[in-house]
Amino acid sequence: MKNLCLCLIVTGLCHFNSVATFAQQPAPPPPKPNSTLKPVWQELVVPAGNFKIEFPDKPVEQTQTVKTATGNYPLHIFLCESGGTAYLASYVDFSILIDSPASIKTALDNGRDSMLARKDASLISEKEITYGLYPGREIKAKLGNFTAQTYLYLVKQRLYNLSAFTPVELADSKELGNAVQRFLGSFRLLEVPKLPENVASISAALDNIQAPPPDFFARPAVWQELASPEFGFKITIPSAPFRQTVALGPNPTDIKVNLWLAKGDDLFCTVVHQGLVNPPKDERAAELMLNSVVSGMIETDQIQIVSQTPRSLDGHPGRELKLQMGNTGTGRGRAYIVGKNVYAFLAISLGEKPNDQAVARVLDSFKLSQKNMEPAEPPPPPPMPKLREELIPQDAVKVSNGILQGALATKKVQPEYPPIAKAARADGPVAIQVALSETGELLDAVVLDGHPLLREAALAAARQWQFNAHQVNGKAVKAVGILVFNFTLQ
Repeated sequence: MKNLCLCLIVTGLCHFNSVATFAQQPAPPPPKPNSTLKPVWQELVVPAGNFKIEFPDKPVEQTQTVKTATGNYPLHIFLCESGGTAYLASYVDFSILIDSPASIKTALDNGRDSMLARKDASLISEKEITYGLYPGREIKAKLGNFTAQTYLYLVKQRLYNLSAFTPVELADSKELGNAVQRFLGSFRLLEVPKLPENVASISAALDNIQAPPPDFFARPAVWQELASPEFGFKITIPSAPFRQTVALGPNPTDIKVNLWLAKGDDLFCTVVHQGLVNPPKDERAAELMLNSVVSGMIETDQIQIVSQTPRSLDGHPGRELKLQMGNTGTGRGRAYIVGKNVYAFLAISLGEKPNDQAVARVLDSFKLSQKNMEPAEPPPPPPMPKLREELIPQDAVKVSNGILQGALATKKVQPEYPPIAKAARADGPVAIQVALSETGELLDAVVLDGHPLLREAALAAARQWQFNAHQVNGKAVKAVGILVFNFTLQ
């Protein structure tokens, strides 16, 4: 029983590492099937990312902030197109060192699952790889009309993603295949990586976990309600609980995992709560988070998942699991994502005869408090990017987005959704700065902000818009403003 308690506490921590950034990694710009230019190989050296790699053409650099469950992180992207194939190298630094075997596996599994989270995606192959002492995963997949080959490496707190996307009709090209292998195989670290200060690690957090006190195992089985107004839930458990909070770092704002253990007559229960920095942005991100919760909370050498099914609680996504422990232990577990909260709990019957009634009493008693029942306020719209002052014509008048896309526009063209952007699940707004002459003629258009895969499509659409002249006090003047195109995945 003591070993089981420690095992469940330890694995309960592992679910936090749902590296949702995998799901938001962009693919490269759309390949140009008619491209016939020979590759001009050049080495890209990135001291800030501590790596170098060869590209078949000069890459474009992009940096964007991705919001994940565990924090907001700058994602550094380098991409180019050559010979019909698109090449991408990116890296992101996390605030947590993913260094336990379970968390590494979950993180790399999420990388695979995020690539395959679409109807027309299928896994071709995958295998474990390493770069020196650092773990990785090679993934080959079919994504719609593209074949993707990806290397993922976890180097201390940093994740590297190296990917090549080739149109299916070119997948058998030996020349392109050699180019892809040259690109993927050219990755090198510049020096031995050093871990920045104040970066917490899973293994260190596991070392700080306390075993239940001796009296825990002698506590009488007295059913009672565990109510937590602080974390917005209540549940019935078979004894007074043992609780501890494990902080994954030294700072007050670091992620914290809250654990409660209880035992009854041949019954063991655990409840886990974890707050998130950001809620999952959509159903797909929630699904990846649930995969992490299930993998980290349940799958151990002692407990195996017999089956799992989708489940919801007051409209919030979740999972139900049927569990088996050894030859005699049976039970069930549930996990839910409620806004910025993750709840996971399980009950295991340890007797020779399964006590399904006691297990059900625990699981069916879980309820959200009133604060979690109330609908969350919708997030504020993203701020409009600032105009690039150096591109504004002399004497031009700044006009609002509403006037530009409303009263002034006489012809509006919506952008086409690039297929590779759909394959990469890229969405969101793209802002285009446009300048107009005194007659309303489009003088210039430039991208201010937006996903790299969507920018060219938005810019092409903006250049087709037509406008009336903008007038101030009855006089036609030059004008400058911002068009916003919203790309939404169906």
